[in-house]
Formats: sequence, structure tokens, C-alpha cells
Amino acid sequence: MVSTDFRVPTEQEQRAIRELAVLSFNVPARWVESDGGPSFHPEHYLCAYEGGRLQATTRAIPMQQWFGGRPVPTAGVASVATMPEVRGTGVGHALMAALLQGSRDGGDLVTSLYPATVPFYRRLGYEFGGTWTTYRAPLATVPRDATDARATVEEFEGDDLSELQACYRSWASARTGPIEAVDDDWWTDWVLHRWVRDSVQRAVIAHGASGVEGYASFSLESRGRWQGFDVECTHLVATTQGALSALLGYFRRYKGVGHGLKWQGAPNETTGLLFDEETMRIQEQFRYMTRVLDVPGALEARGYPASVSGEIVIDVDDPQFEENRAAFRLRVEGGSGKVERTEEEPDAALSIRAFSALFAGYLSTAELVAGGLIDRPNQLLSELFAGPPPFMQDHF
Repeated sequence: MVSTDFRVPTEQEQRAIRELAVLSFNVPARWVESDGGPSFHPEHYLCAYEGGRLQATTRAIPMQQWFGGRPVPTAGVASVATMPEVRGTGVGHALMAALLQGSRDGGDLVTSLYPATVPFYRRLGYEFGGTWTTYRAPLATVPRDATDARATVEEFEGDDLSELQACYRSWASARTGPIEAVDDDWWTDWVLHRWVRDSVQRAVIAHGASGVEGYASFSLESRGRWQGFDVECTHLVATTQGALSALLGYFRRYKGVGHGLKWQGAPNETTGLLFDEETMRIQEQFRYMTRVLDVPGALEARGYPASVSGEIVIDVDDPQFEENRAAFRLRVEGGSGKVERTEEEPDAALSIRAFSALFAGYLSTAELVAGGLIDRPNQLLSELFAGPPPFMQDHF
């Protein structure tokens, strides 16, 4: 009997991993070639092999994700794929469990992912944690820049990403859900898309009184020969109203041949407040899932509403990680939390799924009651994890 081996792949096994991605996710076949897709990081992967043949893949991208305005060490899980011949055998579940253990051991406090199938991840402790929403508006209806021009837009060139990164982090600090991978090529590969060769890739920055107050990375996606194009943003970020107005006014200039502007934003996207008419539409919306890996560590790392303070004892049931199965006293004051184990009776008991959805700010305790995940609401818990609706700009 041949045993299944879980290990980090070698650089030479890149092609087999990419072939499985094409088979499983309908990504472009050109990704099979080493220069046909984004950078390959074998150290992020944990794969299953049987008799030397690839059976399944998982990947944990080291990143930080903002919760309550603070960055928390996070494993962005992707590339979870199994060869069709061994699907349903349990190898995928076992491989994912091993990946989560490795991520927790490596210091990640949380993990988030985009599920191809929800029940599989719920069995691993994940629950919905926020949304990825694509908006579209006809370019002819995008608002012109204000005549008093509080920000100016120019092309971004070069390799110094520090100003873009600082702008993004300032923007993310007021939100819940945004992510940023820690690898150097995250920005060049996933935000600026510099590896893409079959469409025009461009980035611009908006300068205001305080420096770089916004930026946009986008592509011109053809609709076909002589059919024009759509402007599709990977990031549209503005820390001031003047920068947002300037960026929208810049995109309006593409309306001669361009048809639509697409970007990702919050479910209550405030960009629509600048439009004269209701021409901004949701084109696509997808819910991502989140799982807390280290309950006390995550509770101390995230931010909380500055106006809320209090103390509560919670008990989390986590079948995978024994260290999470305990009663914890959470004290919150001034936007920060402190956690300690306790033998006291809990004020609230939650499964890891329910706790993860609450921690992500996606569901209140009243909503968890409505969904059958807890027995009764808890006002203080709901207030502690309240905030703007969680969302991501990036899909990984």
C-alpha cells in the first residue's frame, strides 16, 4: 500500500502544481509555463504526494489583514485543489488541517480564503467573514473632477512602491477586511499586474496637500476588435474626497473608446455618493470565509471601537486546536484588548465558526442567533466587534 506524503514542493514541481490549478480553477492554460503567471513561491505550499505523484495542493500566503483598523498576521489560503481521481477520499481535508496547523505554529493568528465549496471549509472551522464586491458604472456617467482640483493625477512609474503602500495602509487602518501580503512581489504581481502581457496595465497616483492621497492600478480590457474596452481596477484607493474625485475624473477621460469602469469596494460603497444618477451597479459579489487560528492572540491583536469598553468571558469550542478550547476573559479599553485564561463560567459560548464570523465583524450575536449558531445574543460582544462592513479589494 502506497502512503500519502505531505511536504513542501520543490521548484522543479512547479509545472505539476500549475497544471492542477488549470484543471481545477479554469485559470489560463498559459499559467502552466513558468513565465506565464505570477511568481511561484514553493515555500507557501503544502502538497500531498502518493508514490511521487502530486495528489493535492494547498497554499498559505503570508499576509496581514486589518480587523478593527489594525493589521493582524494572517494566512491567505489559496490553491486548494485535489486531483479528480482522489476527490472525496479525505486527502484534501487532512492536507488543509496540516496547513492550518503549520500556519498557526508559524505565528498566523487568522486565516481567510475564497471558498470553492462552503461545507468543506465549515468542517475546518471557517465561516463567512466579509465580501468581495465588484462595481461597474458607464464611463460617461462617472463624475467629472471638481473644478477646484484639490488633487492632481499623474502616472505612477518606477519601482519605489513606498508611497503607494503608505497610502494603502492609511486607507486600510479605517476599515475591516483589507489584506496585504508580505512578499516583495505582492504589489508588482497582484496589484500592479506587471506580469500580464495581453492587456494594457497602468497605474496613477493622486497628489494632494498631504502628498499621495490616492492611487489606482488598472487595465484596459478589450471587448473585441473595434469594440472598445473597459477600465478594470485592481485597486482604487483614496484617503480623501479630493483624491477620489480626481481619480474618477481621470477615468472619465477614457469614455471616448472606453465603455465601463470596474472596481472593488465595500458593500456600502460610498463612491456612489459622487454620482449624479444611480448608474453604479454591483456586477459581482462573493463572500470570503475567515477562521481564527489563535483565539487569545487574535483578540489582543485586532482593534476595537474606541467608544466601547468592558469585560466579558467567552468560551470557544475548537475541535482542531486544543489551545483555543478554554474560557478567556477579554478586557477592552481605548480600542485595545487584553486576554487571560480563566476558570470562571463564560458569559457566552461559541463554536469556532460562530466566533470567527463575529471576530471578522461580519455577523453580530443577534445575527448568529438568527443563523442558529448561538443560543442568545450578547450586546457587549456585538458592540466590541462592530464596525464598518468587512470587505476585501484583493482576490487571491
